[in-house]
Amino acid sequence: MPTMRQTVSLKRWKPSRSRFASPVAAALALGLALSPALPTPAESAPAVAQTALQAAAQGSAQGSGQNTTQGGISYPLIANLTLGSDVVLTGKVRKISRVAGRDALSTPEGFSRHLMRVDVSGVLVAPRAIPGEITYVWDAPESVYGTRPKVKGETVLLFLRAVPGNDRTYQLTAQNGQILSPGQAVEMVRGIAADPIRASGYAHRVTGVVDATRMQRASDENFATHFLIETAEKGLMTVSVPEGAGNRVIRVMLPDSLGESRPLEPNSLVSYFLACGLPAALPAPVLETAAALGDVAAVEADYQYLRDTVGLCQ
Repeated sequence: MPTMRQTVSLKRWKPSRSRFASPVAAALALGLALSPALPTPAESAPAVAQTALQAAAQGSAQGSGQNTTQGGISYPLIANLTLGSDVVLTGKVRKISRVAGRDALSTPEGFSRHLMRVDVSGVLVAPRAIPGEITYVWDAPESVYGTRPKVKGETVLLFLRAVPGNDRTYQLTAQNGQILSPGQAVEMVRGIAADPIRASGYAHRVTGVVDATRMQRASDENFATHFLIETAEKGLMTVSVPEGAGNRVIRVMLPDSLGESRPLEPNSLVSYFLACGLPAALPAPVLETAAALGDVAAVEADYQYLRDTVGLCQ
């Protein structure tokens, strides 16, 4: 029969266990939430997550072009994560605890599961106030961090979704929703948050090209190919690619722009949607119409210039 001292000890131990398990259970209740399928970099495949996290950890600059930045973190990757997240914030890792037992059964092979406690230092996107300390579950690739990641005190950029009924516990939006030493990625998120079409989410996602007409809109303008591009929910946008050499300013007229066009900006959501939605080649019906007018070669050249300008969906 247990003594009074043993009974008191057990009563103290059980709530302590519950306090640790509660945020883990809450974060795992809905599973790791995944970003929308466009584009592929934000999918939760371990190889993708490992590549992005390793690049962020190393902090090495590589590549060129509008869609590639430090450490292999690209604008399309950050845009996809931002649009798919309820909350985006920066913070410093206060504590990391290994998760084992039943809470770790669904951990992907080659990963170790950890409960993260982070002191919030900056909120970039959020629908409401965020507490000063949050918790979430992170599956760390062992090939990068080993079985005991040494990330305490590190600065992180987090892409999160709220857990219903718990204002301090969150889920990573995707496997690569935690970026260490984020650097320039934070500025990307700020730009995306301020983009005028962010509020519509994926409504401007490009789903196809329906027409390409080569013409002059005014007598003092050069010829340009005006591509009529279908979006997921907003209707049709027009992208105008002028002929000529050198600095050719591509202009975009959004579905709800009331006839006003604006230059296509690099590292913008419009550019991101074009990069990830334009087909590799123009559809046959579009080319047939251009061929009937004798413009097929010019139209194809302008389309290739557009695709080269917006870059890869990576």
